Amino acid sequence: MISLTRIAPLLLMVFACPLQAMTVDGKLDEPEWAQAQVFTDFHETEPFTQAVPPLATELRILPLPDALYISMRSELPPAMRTRGHSPRDTPIFDADPAILIIDFEGLGKTAYEFSYSLSGTKRDSIILNQTDLSRDWDGDWQAAAHEDATGWVAEFRIPWSIAPEGAVNGDKRTIGFYAARFVKRTVRRYAYPSIEMLSPNFVRNFRRIEVPRYATASLALSPYVSVTNDTLSGATRGRAGVDMIWKPNGRNQLSASLNPDFGQVESDDLVVNFSAIETFFEEKRPFFTQGLQLFDLRTTQEGRLVNTRRIGAAPDVGGETNSDVLAAAKYTGLHADSEYGIFAAVEDHSSESQGRRFLSGRWRYAHDGYSLGYLGTATLHPTLARDAYVHAIDYNQRLGTGMSLSAQALMSDIHVGADGATNGNAANSTDGMNTTVPPGITRGYGVWARFDYQPGTRWVHSLRGSWFDRHLDFNDLGYQQRNDVALFSSESSYFTRQYRDSSPAQSGSWLLHTEIPYNTRGQRLQTDLDLEHEFLWRNGGESTFAYIHELPGYDDLILRGNGSVRMPTRHNWITEYVSPISGRFRYSIKALLHEQGFTDYVRELSFQPKWFLTENLTIEVPVTVADGESWLLWTGGTQLASYRRHELHLGLNTSWYVSSRQELRMKIQWLGVGAEAHQAFEVAADGTAVPIATLPSDFTVSTLGLQLRYRFEFRPQSDFYAVYSRGGDGSLDDRDESLHWQLHRAIDQTNTSLFFFKLRYRI
Repeated sequence: MISLTRIAPLLLMVFACPLQAMTVDGKLDEPEWAQAQVFTDFHETEPFTQAVPPLATELRILPLPDALYISMRSELPPAMRTRGHSPRDTPIFDADPAILIIDFEGLGKTAYEFSYSLSGTKRDSIILNQTDLSRDWDGDWQAAAHEDATGWVAEFRIPWSIAPEGAVNGDKRTIGFYAARFVKRTVRRYAYPSIEMLSPNFVRNFRRIEVPRYATASLALSPYVSVTNDTLSGATRGRAGVDMIWKPNGRNQLSASLNPDFGQVESDDLVVNFSAIETFFEEKRPFFTQGLQLFDLRTTQEGRLVNTRRIGAAPDVGGETNSDVLAAAKYTGLHADSEYGIFAAVEDHSSESQGRRFLSGRWRYAHDGYSLGYLGTATLHPTLARDAYVHAIDYNQRLGTGMSLSAQALMSDIHVGADGATNGNAANSTDGMNTTVPPGITRGYGVWARFDYQPGTRWVHSLRGSWFDRHLDFNDLGYQQRNDVALFSSESSYFTRQYRDSSPAQSGSWLLHTEIPYNTRGQRLQTDLDLEHEFLWRNGGESTFAYIHELPGYDDLILRGNGSVRMPTRHNWITEYVSPISGRFRYSIKALLHEQGFTDYVRELSFQPKWFLTENLTIEVPVTVADGESWLLWTGGTQLASYRRHELHLGLNTSWYVSSRQELRMKIQWLGVGAEAHQAFEVAADGTAVPIATLPSDFTVSTLGLQLRYRFEFRPQSDFYAVYSRGGDGSLDDRDESLHWQLHRAIDQTNTSLFFFKLRYRI
């Protein structure tokens, strides 16, 4: 029998309003702020001159029982302030930001970003392995800004339960922090401590302080209800479920979701991908963006061993575009120098396919500048009689000042029954990978290592080597661009931190990058030599000039497993200009001239204007135009064809922040492609492309996406959404229409029309 005295504290945590010591309004008029630790020794870190700034900054850190309170006062005259509301988690703020990054464990491993702009935009993220930035994470924290005649204040309230604790000493704990402000008008960053963002030992170099060790226990329930109406079929569907997060202390956390609704309220960008490499989409579903940083283990070539977009994706068999998830849960814990966790998810059956099962376990030991870890995943496909297991061992070591080493060893273990010879849709695998797996057991192996060195303030070097054999496959739960590759790459950057006062440039950098890949059959693939020069101008603009030289080599992916194609030397030129980032009208323009296929150039121009009609109302109209004569595509077997390509991308993005809790956003995208076949090729055994007379059909692609979204935020992580989504497809198997008529066809031929309503409230 459960005692009432035991469950009463949990009931209070669920149903009682949390006690809050202070009001978060940016005014700092509570007497508790007099007890805060104060830091004022900010220096200029962008450009990285480490000069004493002309504008003073004061950081206050105030630990209280309910939360960690932090304030940053930035001296800034009204004429120098830049405003503009941005979407949450924007990579670049449209207004002056205050940037705060906290290492709650105090161990120099993982850090959490909490940034807030003068116009009220929030951004949070997680920094892993010193330089890997993930904006998938969304935390439950508060912030507010307040202006006066001499400057502005950003005030933060961050609950202790938001992250695990690490280094403790009795009733004290150690945390690390980095604080910065960015003045958009002068394009300068001032930071404390004075270190560069995402340098090789970024988190390790944080300022560390001791604070009281307050209780971090918490229990949060987030029930939801949602309704979806398909106006094309007339079907209406309702769902209800609940998310739960329980933290009994600062070192353990259990999260679970029953009957979760993983319908996205944020649409993906339209992509038409004819290449052999799968497009990666970031996670946007709340349950998967919180508390999974321990499992976020990455590889070379942008690979990830856990890609949660696989969960709830299209079923293994059938025409559905997604799968319902019955339940998901994750547990993470800390003990001494070890972190450990387990994550699982179960899908429901679809009309033709049994639901998949996903499982991942993680352990990592970190001590005195090095870490050693293990990650294992299992993905079970009952319909395909395919079970996929992946094992990875990772190692990180700080070798000295400015030096670090990272390495991984990987193994995949694929079991396929007699009636399951292919992986079908199971992994959404890339076309360039081996998608046919014979019955039995297939094991693949891989290893990679990376060495980073920053000898001073001007040079940064990185060396990387990797080897993946032809059977390595972690795509069932991860994201893998390709296997069958041995690659060496080198990257060196040289920074000019500050030019003379007479120069129009404020700072600049050179980048030299070389990548030499081979497949495991000894064929040298296309080798890249990249040279890039970047200027940051004193008016706030930025220019980039780049040249990419591709040495002759093989393309072993384009034929989708039917051989390799010899590719010639190719040249690519890129130039880009970003306007000053502090005006009412801002834009970027990018021009590319790059060789494609065997002989000809593709010309591409992108223009992205953005108007701030008011501080809270913005309009963007991105446009991209491409035109080329030799777009090389696979047409089946060992045959290729080159097409004359005419491509146009149009967009209209409008964001209106009605109030601090309300936003209305409209996003329209159209992508049109016209392709006219003008030469076909048969690829010989030695990789030579031999012209043939038979031409494939022309084709057009015309796809339209529209999303109108209203959001009301009751409190952090408690929202109401009303969303309308519409899609159209006017693609044809010929090239008889202009791009103008392709747009009309996509508008007329609607293939998706959905209303979606969702209410989620965190208790």
